[in-house]
Amino acid sequence: MSNEPNLNFGSPTIFFDSHPEEQESYLYSYWSSLKSNLKIAFTGEVPKFHSPGKLRIIWWTHDGNQGLKDYELHEYEQVRANFDILLNMPEIRRVVIQGYSGQNPYVLVNGTNPWQEKFRRMEREARRAKALQKKAEGKGGQDAIFDDFIGAPKIEKGKSGTLVDIEDVIEQNDRAEEERRRVDGDKIWRENEGLLSGEMV
Repeated sequence: MSNEPNLNFGSPTIFFDSHPEEQESYLYSYWSSLKSNLKIAFTGEVPKFHSPGKLRIIWWTHDGNQGLKDYELHEYEQVRANFDILLNMPEIRRVVIQGYSGQNPYVLVNGTNPWQEKFRRMEREARRAKALQKKAEGKGGQDAIFDDFIGAPKIEKGKSGTLVDIEDVIEQNDRAEEERRRVDGDKIWRENEGLLSGEMV
């Protein structure tokens, strides 16, 4: 068994299409593939590769011209907004959002979007890493900018976010975790003592 990670992102697929009736049928896709390969052979114009981890928005005008733009996966909300903006333009005939089937940020699981939490977590980690880097360089002192801590001490509102003393937040989290462990330990101790004495707890 190899230790290589699973890199199966699925296949390129369409997430949104303003005119789904224009999608190629299974048999016609072979003909279309042959035509595109012949066009590449004669013109030398190779279409831009769609890499995993990106979303692609493609649009066609009434004149038959095509345009496309790639976005990072975490910009999925911007891609959806641009889809609507392009649809409202009078010169645009069709708009499509493409991505890989294993990386669909628009899917809902039990009514929630698991990608939103993943992107928020990545954003928080990036902010923390930036704050720690500033602290290591001596630029940030003990203060760092975080706006996702609730009930943190020494909070000052500024234009760029909430200013929080990291050392106080770490100390407060350690105290809360220690208190939780103590309460759980007392609860287990009481249950065990009740079981040994024959009393119902």
